[in-house]
Amino acid sequence: MKGENVTFSCLAHFRYSSYVLNFTRGSLFEGRSVWYQKIKHNAVVDSYSHQNRFHVSRAEVGVTVTMERVSLEDSGVYFLTMKRDSRFSFLPLLSNRLCTLYLIMKAPAEILNLTIRSENNLSSAVCTAEGEPLPQITWISPDGTELNATTSSSTRSEAFQTTQVLQNVTEGQEYWCVATNEYGSDEAALWSPSIILGSRDPGVKNSWFFLLILCVAPVVKVLGLLLLWKFFCCKPHGTSAARGSGDRQRLKL
Repeated sequence: MKGENVTFSCLAHFRYSSYVLNFTRGSLFEGRSVWYQKIKHNAVVDSYSHQNRFHVSRAEVGVTVTMERVSLEDSGVYFLTMKRDSRFSFLPLLSNRLCTLYLIMKAPAEILNLTIRSENNLSSAVCTAEGEPLPQITWISPDGTELNATTSSSTRSEAFQTTQVLQNVTEGQEYWCVATNEYGSDEAALWSPSIILGSRDPGVKNSWFFLLILCVAPVVKVLGLLLLWKFFCCKPHGTSAARGSGDRQRLKL
């Protein structure tokens, strides 16, 4: 299953003290190497592990291969070969196949993405799910009924993933995407938002205008009160006293 570790063993007799172990995927001679070890005089001198997920342990009469955190993309055929390290080791026909692994992955349905897509004033709900076998996607309407997939949606399938688009969803409503296969199911809700900005309805624009007035008016009122308080309560007293003494001096004269 997806996310687990896979371990298998095969019998092997190591007749040489220097050899190369190679774990390839896809083809015996032209496959992609996901792990290898170069042994010289029974000591490892070079090694490689793709994404550090492949591990091989050697014993006297066998090899154990462990693949960590397998994914659906790891499905396929693998070959473990041993090749003597010599001046002719570049020849692929000199490789000795130790064993063959057929990895068939299974995974429960899982929803990967659920979004709203708007185009030409129409909204569509998009649901992408993953699983093996390929999940079946079902849409549930706001009133709880199952929508007819043959008339309301279109399906696009890729390796281990399927995408279904529900056309003409109603704004401000909740839709459920349910993905199911024989190993499990997953579901998620999507709320179709009401598009207010840029609406052609004049009533919508007026409502935004009045809402703006209601928000700005208290701020203007508070600023006005602060200005009045500063004007009447914060006059400099030193200037008034100076002016008063000057007036008295002029009266004496």
